Amino acid sequence: MDWHLVAASLWTMTTVGLASPSPTQVAAPSPRDSQHILAAAKSAQQHFERYRRRYLPSGYPSYERCDVRIGRFCLSGIDWSVADDQINPDEHPAIGTARGELIAQLDSAARSLPGDEWLAGQRVRYLVEQGDLDDALRAASECRAAGTWWCRTLAGFVYYAYDDFAHSEAAYAEALGLMSEEDRCEWNDLSRILDGALRSRYRKLDCSEREQLQRRILWLADPFHSIPGNELLAEHYSRQVHSALLKDAESPEGGRWGGDSHRIVIRYGWTYGWERVRTNSPSELRPSIRGHLAHGAKYFLPTAKTVDHPTGARPADWDLEPHLPRAGHAPPYAAAGFNSLSHQLAAFRRGDSLIVVTTFELTDDSIPADAMVSAAIVFTRDEKWLPLVVRETFRAKTGTLTATIPNLPHLMSYEVLAVEQRRAARARYGIEPSRLFTVAQRSENGASPAVGLPDPALSGVLLTDVRDSLPETLEAAIASARPNIRMRPGERLGLYWELYGSGSAVRRVVTSLTLTKRGKSFLKRIVGVFGLGSDKPPVSLKWTDAPPPDSDTYPRAVAVDLPDNLPNGNYELRLEVVLEDGRSMEIVKRIDVKR
Repeated sequence: MDWHLVAASLWTMTTVGLASPSPTQVAAPSPRDSQHILAAAKSAQQHFERYRRRYLPSGYPSYERCDVRIGRFCLSGIDWSVADDQINPDEHPAIGTARGELIAQLDSAARSLPGDEWLAGQRVRYLVEQGDLDDALRAASECRAAGTWWCRTLAGFVYYAYDDFAHSEAAYAEALGLMSEEDRCEWNDLSRILDGALRSRYRKLDCSEREQLQRRILWLADPFHSIPGNELLAEHYSRQVHSALLKDAESPEGGRWGGDSHRIVIRYGWTYGWERVRTNSPSELRPSIRGHLAHGAKYFLPTAKTVDHPTGARPADWDLEPHLPRAGHAPPYAAAGFNSLSHQLAAFRRGDSLIVVTTFELTDDSIPADAMVSAAIVFTRDEKWLPLVVRETFRAKTGTLTATIPNLPHLMSYEVLAVEQRRAARARYGIEPSRLFTVAQRSENGASPAVGLPDPALSGVLLTDVRDSLPETLEAAIASARPNIRMRPGERLGLYWELYGSGSAVRRVVTSLTLTKRGKSFLKRIVGVFGLGSDKPPVSLKWTDAPPPDSDTYPRAVAVDLPDNLPNGNYELRLEVVLEDGRSMEIVKRIDVKR
């Protein structure tokens, strides 16, 4: 998805020559005259931006609706439900040459006035724009602005351009520590990018009260927890830097930099490419400039409910593509797409720990079968918790990752990146033992359970491929685990699960398996994988087991043939275990069926 910003420029067209600006066009600065040096540099910067506008490619007027209006500006194309094939226009080679000559002038002026904030900032700005990041970092280190916090923000800005979010975050943290309380409050302000109940709550707090809430929000909003540093935090501060850089400088769009310009940058980022909008009006004196923002932007901010209870978050609590989002961020490593991850998860108990088994599949057809894929699962509890990260690299679109974690609630982020294709996918939600396992519940008319023994419990269900034999151990089940929960009618499906705490206290268990179509009432359920749509009772498979004595873990597996005439849709596999004393346990596994 591409956003574009259409703005009527407020400057009057100035005729400039075809030659790019050069040191010979600006009076040679005198080291003794600071005002002259600064005035000459500002004149060169203005001249370059006017020259840039002269060589911008021409585009036709856009007649799309105005999705969001902010002050003088109209933003269109930010409704992600609408397809958009716009691309950022290529830059004319003459612009790059002219920018290089401007950088040479800024270098000379900044070395004469290393304490000038404007010169230091513009020098870094254009070096980053030119892609000379090593020189940009060197320029930031040569900044000697009073108070030094501005120089540290410039370093954070360059590190962000490197995609080095950890060093960027550290530089910004240092800068914030050097700011006045008023400046720090403004730079930290998230109210412009938050939405709904969370925005209302945030705006009622003063600066000191916002600090803890802000840390929680930005932790949850970080797109990939497996990448060091907080990407969204670094992006937020980099937008503050970019706005400050254009506040007292000529912009590519022309016109003055106002509060509306600042709000756009903070909410949606800055423009990377521009076009002159063609017009048939001979009286047009102020050509419009269309600016393009980064492709593939998503809304990563959490809901108020997720902020209050992260480990209870559901996948749907992150709506990455809401209608007319209040803000957006485009991860640089996912320029070609950032999607939901197709995967399955099951957890198995081992003492005080959990073994979490996850599988994934990248379903994007543009990713080749042998793509280099980096995958990671990250488990945390809050923004202060040291995360547990398990990562692996695959030469395939599918993979399996396992992790051993404490038997506690966690927020899990499952993150996969097709490196060369620059496509990312993620699944993020809370995992709680009470939702991963089912403990036996006493029946009202059943016998009393054995005293002094732990209550039996049922693990999750791992979907497997059916090979020569069914898996008898968790290790064997992991080796044959399916990459996703998608099935085809007529396919044979394996299920693996474990019963805990049976031992000598349980001599007999009755297990049943039922297939149910989601969204149907009980009487309209599709029951029985061998009796679809018939009048048979709502149990498809039922059998009796005798768990071995003195065994705390009882592994079980079964193979099921899905009917050939099973309609497409979302289904639930409902596994129920009833103990001889009447207590029962039930676990549900969702599957998707598509021909």
